[in-house]
Amino acid sequence: MMLAPSPLPDELASSYLGRVFTLNGLTVSGENKSRFTCGHSNETGRQGEISYLRGLAESARMPIEAFRFQHTLLPFFAAVQVDGPPDLLAPDAQTSKMHLAAHRGVRNGAIFCPNCVDEDLGFWGVSYLRRMHHIPGVVLCAKHGAALHTVTAAGSQYSQPHATKSRAVPLAQGVVDHAKSNEVISRYTDICLAMLEQRLTFSTEKVAATLAKQTHQFLKRPRGRVPGDHLSSMVSSKAGGPWLSMFFPAFANRLEGAYKAIVDRTLTNRRFSQPTAAYALVMAVLYESCDDALNDIRRSEVHDRQQAQRHEAPSARLESAVKSFLAGESIAQAALSHQVTRPALEALLRKAVVPHAHRTLLP
Repeated sequence: MMLAPSPLPDELASSYLGRVFTLNGLTVSGENKSRFTCGHSNETGRQGEISYLRGLAESARMPIEAFRFQHTLLPFFAAVQVDGPPDLLAPDAQTSKMHLAAHRGVRNGAIFCPNCVDEDLGFWGVSYLRRMHHIPGVVLCAKHGAALHTVTAAGSQYSQPHATKSRAVPLAQGVVDHAKSNEVISRYTDICLAMLEQRLTFSTEKVAATLAKQTHQFLKRPRGRVPGDHLSSMVSSKAGGPWLSMFFPAFANRLEGAYKAIVDRTLTNRRFSQPTAAYALVMAVLYESCDDALNDIRRSEVHDRQQAQRHEAPSARLESAVKSFLAGESIAQAALSHQVTRPALEALLRKAVVPHAHRTLLP
């Protein structure tokens, strides 16, 4: 049986695996990873990767859904779904599709903030990789504002970053300067970080409809006018430069005003989701703040839910309100969303002796 420390706040799963193996005197080799996986399941291949996450969750003494939510990039990559689970912590969210999405952030190399590394060593006695530093397009530490550093050596995603700090190189200065000086890129980072903490996913259809409406309104404003007829023209005008070219290569060599699928399809494609980074970039261009963007989409989803519930029986609406409360909404939010009275919802929750009943005091 392996010794296992507790995972640290926002620690990336690969970083945690490295710490578990180090504590047990093991290197993160293919053979040792296979033994670790087989200790939790006989599955191989892609299913073996699922067991690798499950094994980490068991080592951390956490439910698999909680471990995936807190220690992988799943909440970011699954933020906008066509037919995915609306609640990433719900039992029905335990699908192979979601497990594989959780592995999308696992790759060779490491990204970290040197200031975080020094602080972690002083506070925790160890250093580790954070999820928020591995979101595509994030180049500055949200805490220190410092440029992130990268190590490209194979296997460095399992090492404590202080051990590889001497080999790390900062991201290109031009990209960093562009990110520091551009408010759209700053909002993009805020939106991505908010999505990383978001338990409830967005519907692709609702996101596309909301962004299309906002684009139409934006283009009416004098400051919204740009060359060309496409959303991509707006993105190029507001965020064009080294950062955009690096993380959205389609913009590196493009004709002014030309159609660019990765962002233009966020408005029109409702059958297939675009990359989360594309939605975040479009929101950063169209809205004044992260809160404005995410709240607008939430309002759209609540409105459509209310329309569908008008013909529901009161008991069905109450049941739906309880589910929303347990999924993370406040009493007031759940009551409003499902068109039930707050006293009725509170009474039902007290009667059921819900473990979270203390939350009825929240607004």
